[in-house]
Amino acid sequence: MSRRADRPTDAKGTEAAGAAGPHSTGGGAEAATPPPLRRPAAPAEVAARSATAVVRFHLVPEGTPAGGGGPGLTPAALLGARASRPPWETYPLFLDEDGTVRPFAALVRDGIEELAAQGGADLIAGEVARLARAAARIAERHGGIVPAASGLADAFTLFREEFDLSEAGSAALRRQVAALAQTLPAGGYLLAMDESAAPRLLAHGVRAVRRRRLADRLPELKRLADRLEAILRTDDELDPGRRSPESIGAELGGAAERFVDPSALAGTLPGRGPQRLSPAHRRRLETSLEVLRRRLAAAETEPDLVLFVEGEAPEIGLPGVEVHPAEDALAAAESRFDELASELTAAVRALRAARLEADGAFEEELHEPVLDALTWREATPEEQALVPRVVALLPARVLERERTERFVGLLRSARPVVILARTPAIPVAGGVPEPAGPVAGWLALSHRAAFALQGTLADPESLAAGFSRLAASPRTAVALCAVPSGGSAAAWWRLVAADEGRALPAFLYDPDAGRHWADRFSVAGNRQPEAPWPAYRLEPEDGDWEQRLTFAHAAALVPELRGHFRVLEPGEWAADQVEISELLDEPEAHPRAIPYLWIVGEDGAPARAVISRTLAEACAERLDTWHALQEMGGYANEHARRAAAAAREAALAEAEEERRRLLESHAEELDRVRRTATEEAVDRLVAVLTGAAAAETLTAAPAPQAPPPVPEPAAPEAAAEEPAPAEEPQEEEEDELALEPYIDSVLCTSCNECINLNPKLFTYNENKQAQIGDPAAGTFEQLVLAAEKCPARCIHPGAPRPGDATATDEMVKRAAKFN
Repeated sequence: MSRRADRPTDAKGTEAAGAAGPHSTGGGAEAATPPPLRRPAAPAEVAARSATAVVRFHLVPEGTPAGGGGPGLTPAALLGARASRPPWETYPLFLDEDGTVRPFAALVRDGIEELAAQGGADLIAGEVARLARAAARIAERHGGIVPAASGLADAFTLFREEFDLSEAGSAALRRQVAALAQTLPAGGYLLAMDESAAPRLLAHGVRAVRRRRLADRLPELKRLADRLEAILRTDDELDPGRRSPESIGAELGGAAERFVDPSALAGTLPGRGPQRLSPAHRRRLETSLEVLRRRLAAAETEPDLVLFVEGEAPEIGLPGVEVHPAEDALAAAESRFDELASELTAAVRALRAARLEADGAFEEELHEPVLDALTWREATPEEQALVPRVVALLPARVLERERTERFVGLLRSARPVVILARTPAIPVAGGVPEPAGPVAGWLALSHRAAFALQGTLADPESLAAGFSRLAASPRTAVALCAVPSGGSAAAWWRLVAADEGRALPAFLYDPDAGRHWADRFSVAGNRQPEAPWPAYRLEPEDGDWEQRLTFAHAAALVPELRGHFRVLEPGEWAADQVEISELLDEPEAHPRAIPYLWIVGEDGAPARAVISRTLAEACAERLDTWHALQEMGGYANEHARRAAAAAREAALAEAEEERRRLLESHAEELDRVRRTATEEAVDRLVAVLTGAAAAETLTAAPAPQAPPPVPEPAAPEAAAEEPAPAEEPQEEEEDELALEPYIDSVLCTSCNECINLNPKLFTYNENKQAQIGDPAAGTFEQLVLAAEKCPARCIHPGAPRPGDATATDEMVKRAAKFN
């Protein structure tokens, strides 16, 4: 389920979120041009403590707070998401017949680029957004889904009507639009954003998988059925009754009896030959043939998917889908599968028996009991496609509160039933966010044997990819999907904000993907999965400003939660007020802080909005859930961090032990050399002294010549080594190499401290371990701060770059212990 950029996204300005549909505006702009964004400016004097009214609101919010009114809050962090995820870039979707799902805008962009290369797209080159909006409005008029052939014709007509061109210009536009239509895939459907998009995407994936598998399997069924018929015909030929004069005469016909005597011919036939099949064997063949023929006929008439809906049944609008309302969707789906299970069991037995017969390998005594013991549980995924897939659609709240016992029983039964639960992105009960949010996905994970998927219609491509894998799985499958409350622009932005605010993080668990958890589980479908919250670098007119989008920012768009926000006047700002993302990073450092987030007014000016303690606790709970999923998915894993720290400590201890051993060895060697040198010096002194005494006693003898000097071993070598500073160039080279910063990546614990500090200066390699990115993109101070924060102590700042104003003497001194 991979998707989306992993770095903070640049964004400029703001965009108003109206109540009209996300594709209702005409022209090329999404909305009226907003006023320029400005950075927050603190008042001249800020109180040390928040006013009593502010503290009281944080602890016990009552009604709609002063300073606000209605659902009009626009969090500053949302501006980045609005710049990178306009609705027309995602919806409508194009559902291709082969099962692929792509935004219609992406197909149009590819087609325009193809035409532009031929010089025939000058009128439509900049109109991707307008074309996508026109297609979305057509899909919405048809209930959310429309065949592409008719829908595109209407959309292109609607698109052309928005232009005021001359007759020649209109003709040229028609030609270019017609040429664009030729670049788009044939067939398929256009899908708009609404609550029914989730079951439609699931049905599309199930249909595509089953059609592919049937296309591979049906030719084999026909071949095996023909083979069984041939075996039965051959057995019929061995019937003794077929050799009687009467039977021979009937086969020859009355005219032949004038030339051939049937009685004489019957007498000439041999009495012995191949043996006929046993009655049990023949019954097995006849039963298998009947089942294979029945499955071949059913493949043309049966639906691909049987959907039981609890509540109002949606119009799916796709062929091969049978929809049934149900008071208890799980019970109805379970019952229908049990009906299909008997047919699937018969098909499995017939298919296995026919394969043995076709290969001439069937042995009645060996294979009859084995075939009789087969059930639907032994069916392969390809064989399961011989019967329709059964799906239960119901609200997540009903599934978790009223159907828990049956839900758990279905998970344990291993029936290949699909459970699709829809939920608002931020469920609200009694004016507060539900404490834990939907938990159906966690329940499925806890059973380990079921396929589990959690996603959102804010990212339909990742969701559709997950549905395709779900459709291919032979297991019980559970999919929990966040859906919008309608198709308006406000509903879209609430869905996007909830997606990025970790309200319902996406994950996928496929037990058949591999032996290891890392193979089976993924959270890659989330925005910036390595970070606690997605970060956006905004560009106000007076500088840049980074904002992180938390659960509180998403809640600010939910009308039912408006009472948890109080917009402050600048005079109410205080030093004990801490931005919610910072507070969640280090709650121990701010025990009495009042959390707030930045919102943007209609004039582009930012303002503080204090949030209630209830909402702050909900944020902390969502972050805790996200941290658990991160660790399960291989991001910011505390186990890995601790293992790396332990490995580093062990390596340091081993290095220290080796250093101690070398020092001891060196000391022993020095002591030995000193003793040897002392002994040699004494020997030389004794030799000199004894030579002088002998000279005094032998006065008559000629004066002896002085003894030759005793050679001192190692002195020449020492003398030779003394003047040799030959290593200096190497030291200079090492000094030059030491100037560059570097990271011992193998020791990195993926803690994100350096990445959060500067994601351009520090990046992750393919193993999700830090490395130096672009040294010119950061400062020496950031290198030192990252080294000090690094729990693995694997960052080495090196020497400052020339001209770096942050490289003060104090900073160089702090860096020294890491180099």
